[in-house]
Amino acid sequence: MQQLEDEEYYQVRSTHAVTSCLDILMQPGGASLQLDHPHARAEPIVLMTAEPGGWLQLDLTSSPHLKPALESGAEFFLVGQGAGKLMRSQLLKANECRTVAGGRVECFCSYPEYFDIVQRRDTFRAELRLGMEASATLSHEDQSWTGQLKNLSMTGCLVEMPLAAAPMLSAMQAETAPQEKQARLTVELTFPNETRFQIDAQLRHQVVDMDERIIRTGLEFVTPSAQQDRELWQFVREIEREASRFMNEDAASFEPSPLFQPRESRAGNGNDRPDLSVVAGRSPGDYPTVTARRLISVAEFLDVQILALRSGGNIDSAQLSRMAERILTLHEESREELLFALSCQSREPAMVGHSIAVAVRLLDVAQTANLPRDTGKAVVACGLVHDLGKALLSPELLRAPVLDARQRRELHSHVSLLKPRLAECRWLSESVVRQVTQQVNERIDGSGYPAGLRDDELGELGRLAAVVDAIDAMGRSRADRAPLPIDRIYRQMEAERQRFDSRWLQRYRSLFGDFPVGTLVRFDSGQLAWVRHLDRQGQVAQVQLTDAAVPPSKQSLGKLVESAHLTRLGAIVEAVTPG
Repeated sequence: MQQLEDEEYYQVRSTHAVTSCLDILMQPGGASLQLDHPHARAEPIVLMTAEPGGWLQLDLTSSPHLKPALESGAEFFLVGQGAGKLMRSQLLKANECRTVAGGRVECFCSYPEYFDIVQRRDTFRAELRLGMEASATLSHEDQSWTGQLKNLSMTGCLVEMPLAAAPMLSAMQAETAPQEKQARLTVELTFPNETRFQIDAQLRHQVVDMDERIIRTGLEFVTPSAQQDRELWQFVREIEREASRFMNEDAASFEPSPLFQPRESRAGNGNDRPDLSVVAGRSPGDYPTVTARRLISVAEFLDVQILALRSGGNIDSAQLSRMAERILTLHEESREELLFALSCQSREPAMVGHSIAVAVRLLDVAQTANLPRDTGKAVVACGLVHDLGKALLSPELLRAPVLDARQRRELHSHVSLLKPRLAECRWLSESVVRQVTQQVNERIDGSGYPAGLRDDELGELGRLAAVVDAIDAMGRSRADRAPLPIDRIYRQMEAERQRFDSRWLQRYRSLFGDFPVGTLVRFDSGQLAWVRHLDRQGQVAQVQLTDAAVPPSKQSLGKLVESAHLTRLGAIVEAVTPG
């Protein structure tokens, strides 16, 4: 135990801390006894009993030669290691030594009042206790998010990030091929006294807690310099010292760590330090309607699922069920409010916005066939995840404006990549899964993928999913073209009737009309407005005025106009793609 002499240590005296040390020493092979003289070795013994505030019972059978020295009054330490630390008790003295039946040698001594502790640099991980706050800002390229530092070691740390950081983390996962090391990011730690420390790191693992709305992110530091190594060790020791102070019954007698004392000159200035209480993701204020705000949790779920898939995980069955149930409920409350909410999702990543829109419109059209509610829920769930296999492809492939034959085959593999990731979603109907997630890219003329199925080889839901998916995709920007307005989409779908089921295409257009709810339209008077309601004939019956061709926001939406007042605006002359 010479290391205790050579390195700095700290002392723990609280009942809890002393009991924790003794618990470690009572583990098999955990305790040794070292006589108090310069060249004494630590001899293996067994700590049998520890009576708090009373006595310890030691078994010296494995080191019987210690008995004479202890009987003569020699003082000794109890030493051991565990939980990343080396421990040494205060000097103790035997009260009684005896040999019992079977030749077992026992010794009794007083219960120690304190232990001296040395943390092992290579293994110790200092935990920030309740009441100890430090922030960690993760930066990659032009993105950065701030979370809470939860623990720190010489080799890495654990950070609780807001769910909103999921796109940045998943993008980093996507940049790296499975056989390569993770992409680097920069971590900046900020302590209450405004001490800052910056170091490069790599992602090691992520665990998502949807209830707490956080991502627990494990990071490994990349080749720290000698100076960074020294600073890290100082931070680790200060964190542990402050944590020990928090757990001591007589904490007032311990000096607080300067690292966790706010600087007086900046006290109360919330602009200088990150607000660690904020772990929410998207800001509800960015969404102009109640229904749009209620879809935030669905978007966050998809963000997290993309991250989980890129980290090697599966689709979360329970959360998928919960999100599908949420969309069903919103649809039952007001289908047109839900449809309009889709136009308020412009801030979402493309894959997220597309997945939500396909799930909602697929449900809306499928309901015209009077589906049972359980089947409708499965349809929504499969619509939400139908495209997530693309998260497992390289970003360069998804951004490429033109694909060669090899790249096209790679793109088509997203369907097969998704299938095994649904293994835990046993509540989903196999038929619905097959048709919505596996047949959504097939075409009735056999020109689709991945299997080139034709005509009656496709199920009814598969035929419908192909129509809904294609129409929504054409309304979004792509690497090789700008988004198309709805009238051009309808014309293109009509021109490709041999590829799509004409019955479902007709039903789609009859249900949503020439100008679906959520379409931005221009009247011949020049007025712009968002379609909010259609009458039974599919004609526009209510609009909400706007002055700009931008996605809906609280600031851009004007008054509602309906019924006879619509005629004052003139006739609708075109659908407009918002900038």
